[in-house]
Amino acid sequence: MIRWGFIGLGKIARVFATEFRYLDHAALLFAASSDSNRAASFAKEFNIPHFGNYQDLLSSSEVDAVYIALPHNQHFEFIVKCLNAGKHVLCEKPITVNFQQLEAIKMLAGQKNLFVMEAMWTLFLPSVKKAKQWLNEGKIGKLTGIDIEFAFPAPEPGPKRLFDPQLAGGSLLDIGIYPITLCQFLMEGLSKNWQVSHLIHESGVDSSVSITLQYPDILAHLSCSFLYRGRNTAVIYGEKGSITLPVFWKSKEVALTDNNGGLLDYFKDESEYHGFYYEMQHANQCILDGKIQSDQVSLAWSTSIISFMDEVRNKIGLKYPFE
Repeated sequence: MIRWGFIGLGKIARVFATEFRYLDHAALLFAASSDSNRAASFAKEFNIPHFGNYQDLLSSSEVDAVYIALPHNQHFEFIVKCLNAGKHVLCEKPITVNFQQLEAIKMLAGQKNLFVMEAMWTLFLPSVKKAKQWLNEGKIGKLTGIDIEFAFPAPEPGPKRLFDPQLAGGSLLDIGIYPITLCQFLMEGLSKNWQVSHLIHESGVDSSVSITLQYPDILAHLSCSFLYRGRNTAVIYGEKGSITLPVFWKSKEVALTDNNGGLLDYFKDESEYHGFYYEMQHANQCILDGKIQSDQVSLAWSTSIISFMDEVRNKIGLKYPFE
């Protein structure tokens, strides 16, 4: 049995807590927040026996592993605190803000012999795995292109984290990481040959980013934005047809069609899970098995993603005040 605590009790943590009841060999024992009232309310809602502040959780001998769902700028700080307290870690994406932070995490996790994984749930979804299976089986023939979009109009006033430079805001780190991650999964790597276009918000962070990666035979178009409601699909094109993942980062279905739009195959995940369950069960099992890294989302995998986003931010001239 792995005993978990949550640090950061916002929207995503609530979904995690809802899915937690499905896990095998796991118990949610502690909820921690900087706001004691929020921690008490969260603990009551999800019937969590203990709640308190961050230090209470870190000091608890009853907690084996911690799920971190804080703003981006706090990920590094609290991963370090958890590792130094002897806790395994599952941290929301992006696992850190930049490459230097992640290198320090890798070193510390190795020294402490503790499990650390970035919570990139999209990679564990059955629909996404099915899309990759169809691609590998040649169901659409030779690959000819990839188009992945994640865009929504940020509400006014929106969550502070979206546009605040001090919180590592911007569309790239918040939602652009999803198209980039899926592209790396499908192509088994990110091309070194790429171009980027972008728009900067008045706060100084990016509001829209469009990236085109050139591979030997195809172009992969990746886009993210806080300015408009996009199609929010991932489409994988081939000579014989295409594979489409609607609302791709949380998709429960995937369609295989021919070049005329005719449906050739269709998969739907009929489970009652929202989708976080799959990565949660994976992380929990890794810890039970004594692993210090996931074989699906390793720290090397996360390093590839964060290094690429560092390069994109460097090209568009975005550096956070605390860097």
